Amino acid sequence: MSNLFLRLGLFGLLLWLGLVSPLCAQTPDTTRPAPTGRFPIIRQDLPADTIRPDVVEYDTLAADTPAADTVALSDSANARIRKIIPKKAALLSLALPGLGQYYNGQIWKIPIIYAGFTTFGILISRFNGQYVEFLNAYTVAYNKPGTNPQLKKALVASRNLEYDLNQLQRGTEFYRRWRDYNYIFTALFWALNVVDANVTAHLKTFDISDSLTLRYHPVIIPATVGMVPGVSLTLSFRK
Repeated sequence: MSNLFLRLGLFGLLLWLGLVSPLCAQTPDTTRPAPTGRFPIIRQDLPADTIRPDVVEYDTLAADTPAADTVALSDSANARIRKIIPKKAALLSLALPGLGQYYNGQIWKIPIIYAGFTTFGILISRFNGQYVEFLNAYTVAYNKPGTNPQLKKALVASRNLEYDLNQLQRGTEFYRRWRDYNYIFTALFWALNVVDANVTAHLKTFDISDSLTLRYHPVIIPATVGMVPGVSLTLSFRK
């Protein structure tokens, strides 16, 4: 009986070794770390006859892949920006409003500028017309005989009403004042047009490339009252 059990045990051992060992030999090694970076990755988990020697796979998530986070200008656009001179833009707008904006390439501002000048021109014309009309009526009323200002009246034709001397005087001063105010507003608007052309030209030619480096760090500054904390700024230009 013991020989029978011994024979059955040896038969089972040989059967287990014959079935399990080939499966263990085909199990891939998963303990090795996967390669990273831009290096060839050779597939070892497939049979050798399914991969050609010249076919390799590359890691597409490499850290050195450049990211396009800016929009590059064309060479003609960069050349046009480099030719812009802020002083020239200001002088052009001083000579003719809107010309500096055209020089800077901002043509859309020209209608806004001339709409403003047109508005001021209309206001000046209206206030000046009322001023002249009230002044003429005041002259007529003033030359009438008598000393009572309320009895000295004259007709304002545009309003078809008669006003006494005091009313005509106040109307004359009011319209003259607002006519002069609009002269000043027009001059300020002209100056604003010049400043806009100059500032826009400076912004267009302002260097924002990586050639500029600004560093800051805390420092201790000696003073008459002792040591005072401060901040040091260093602007470096790299070629």
